Amino acid sequence: MTLLFWAPNRKEYWHGPPPPSDVFAKRIRAERLQAGFEREALSLRIAVLLGGPIDPTLVRRFEEQTRAPRLDEAVAAATALDVSLLTLINGDGGRAAPEAYGSEPAS
Repeated sequence: MTLLFWAPNRKEYWHGPPPPSDVFAKRIRAERLQAGFEREALSLRIAVLLGGPIDPTLVRRFEEQTRAPRLDEAVAAATALDVSLLTLINGDGGRAAPEAYGSEPAS
């Protein structure tokens, strides 16, 4: 069964599982709320982990998908939330079937 998703920032339909960017936006919000962080507090934790100043609206922009995270920011967000990066991009702790993204499982 092929699923069809509307990708508003792409102005087209996406066939298959939700793109990782959509999952990341939803998961970072869900994990932030579960951890009890405000957006600005999580942004500050990310800044500390990265060792420098960042925009305090960083997490809001990730959640609203107005800015894509850099890899180091995504890793820092996962660390700050005490979850794996795969949890933030797969939404299931990284246990998604490889064929969900069109690759063959390793033998």
